[in-house]
Amino acid sequence: MEETTAVRHEAQTGTRFGTRRQGASAGWARRQLRALSNVDPALRRSWLPVARAATVVTSPTKAWLLGQPFVELPDIGAFGEESRVRVDLEPFSGRYGAALLIDNQLDVAHFAYLHRDTFASPDGRAAPSREIVRQLWGFETKMTVPISARNDPAVAPEDHPVEQDRTTRYRYLAPFSVELELTYPAMGGSNVIVFFVQPETAERSAMYVTLLLEQPGGFAPDALADRVASEHRVVGEDLALQERFDDLAMPLDVTTECHVRVHRASLKLRRVLAQIVHAP
Repeated sequence: MEETTAVRHEAQTGTRFGTRRQGASAGWARRQLRALSNVDPALRRSWLPVARAATVVTSPTKAWLLGQPFVELPDIGAFGEESRVRVDLEPFSGRYGAALLIDNQLDVAHFAYLHRDTFASPDGRAAPSREIVRQLWGFETKMTVPISARNDPAVAPEDHPVEQDRTTRYRYLAPFSVELELTYPAMGGSNVIVFFVQPETAERSAMYVTLLLEQPGGFAPDALADRVASEHRVVGEDLALQERFDDLAMPLDVTTECHVRVHRASLKLRRVLAQIVHAP
């Protein structure tokens, strides 16, 4: 499964990424949907993060604006919640595709095999269905999955079972931001994790990750360090897979990749980015 996840399907004959199948609307049918690279000119229509701004309450990054962007900066309420502990991880910079990094955060199909050493549960091999609520330049979705809560300090003394449920709310805003709210009914509390990705060159991107952590009774220093280390390991597992991609551009024609039902959020991501590419 890991091999098939990291390898793209060949495009249709005649173009690199093909065109829409017959039966699509006339406007789409006449357009060739290119792949979105880190340096696509369409990204100048939007905002991009260039640095973390710790003094800003509701936005974790400074913004790079060119022209008249039509995608607004995200407003993240968790930055103003006093009960949360904010931890800014050092930016992750490397040979990554910006859109692919965001796609990874929206995908749930990889949990069972990629995160088996951190939080994946044997009961989570089949991802549940989820509804997606579309917004102007993004979408939200929510789902509950079984996890192995190895980061729960109450597991070791057997006060909590290791097998628990976690509810996650995903909020995507174009082009390259995702807000995750992870709620733990058994452990208590919730984590909000914010991802912003900045394309740097055609073959490099930087990912900014901010943790906004909360648990009943707060965090002792050692407990906070353990929680941050746990989240850092999860990001490391994701990036290890991202480093295996040869092509860093994301195909926007959804017929050029092999998608299944669990990829609904990934398909929606491609359609939102296609809107930016083809906006007048």
